[in-house]
Amino acid sequence: MKFSNGSSAKVSTVVGENVRVKGSMTLPIQDNLSLTLNEKCNVDQWLKGNQEGAQYQFGVGIEFKL
Repeated sequence: MKFSNGSSAKVSTVVGENVRVKGSMTLPIQDNLSLTLNEKCNVDQWLKGNQEGAQYQFGVGIEFKL
């Protein structure tokens, strides 16, 4: 999805033995600078209350274009 302010978001789901969700959002800070937030999680384990089995991960990336 793209938003009117230049931001974009992606979400994907993989269903198999587990349900895994991965998403990212990119936010423009300036014309040559953007911030990206990423996360992924094993949703069925998280819903069962198994925090360790959910393997939640979060990351941040900064892109600077010369």
